Amino acid sequence: MTLRHLYIFLSVCQEGNMTKASKKLFMTQPSVSQAIKELEIFYQVNLFDRDGKRISVSDAGYKLLPIAENIIKNFEESKEIMKGNNVYQIKLGASATIGTYLLDNFISKTINLKDVEIKYFVDNTLKIEEKILKGILDIAVVEGSIHSSKINVSPFFEDELVLISSKKDNFFKNKKIEMINLNGINFVSREDGSGTKETLDSIFFNKNISVKNIATVNSIEAIKNLVISNIGYSIVPKISILKEYRTGLLEYYEIEDLKILRNFKLISLKNKVINTQLNSVLELLKKSIIEEKELKN
Repeated sequence: MTLRHLYIFLSVCQEGNMTKASKKLFMTQPSVSQAIKELEIFYQVNLFDRDGKRISVSDAGYKLLPIAENIIKNFEESKEIMKGNNVYQIKLGASATIGTYLLDNFISKTINLKDVEIKYFVDNTLKIEEKILKGILDIAVVEGSIHSSKINVSPFFEDELVLISSKKDNFFKNKKIEMINLNGINFVSREDGSGTKETLDSIFFNKNISVKNIATVNSIEAIKNLVISNIGYSIVPKISILKEYRTGLLEYYEIEDLKILRNFKLISLKNKVINTQLNSVLELLKKSIIEEKELKN
């Protein structure tokens, strides 16, 4: 077993396909298949489950994935150190709300770090989960539910959702409203895969609330623009609308019989090695997000 085998294994995991991995590595597809076969013989396990032409990472493959990542990362880091470039690279994912509204302070603090280079990926929770499973991301912070048992999930910080309307709207007379008053309202929703949508769908179902979904969009900014234009209502993270509230474009309401709090979660592959550099970055991230929330509140 050589580093080459691990490079090929990681590429197949990330591409989810041996043909795509072979193109990425400028190899023939049979050569990639042979390398995977040699690796499986070496470990005496199947690293991929095969269903015709389709493959997926097996349970054994998921055990090897974080180990292979760490070996390759250490090897690449050693090359940089020998060149005099002592840089550790971290691939950090964030779901849309966090990436859009809570990373400014953190990014400003990490721009001039000399020994760590951070690459950011912002997408909805479902897409971030997929990237974690493929080994494309080292670690991520998300607001939605994680469905794979291959991923380690731990609470990171808490967030509140609020109902918003245009300042032009005067349907709700009080700042506090009852949940039942949401029945039948025109509602602007996030897309499938969004952590916010998943949370709200569960709440509406459990509380027997039926809203009229008039638009589905893929960003909070698009939601805010539609609500400001008095197209309908929505429920979004409070942190995302404070600017528009202060400038008189949006109003927000508390729902008396429902305080919607969500735990944002830190996720990584199980058995992921959290070394000193990564742990330091996570501590800085948590501190920066707390500062950002306090500043915007």
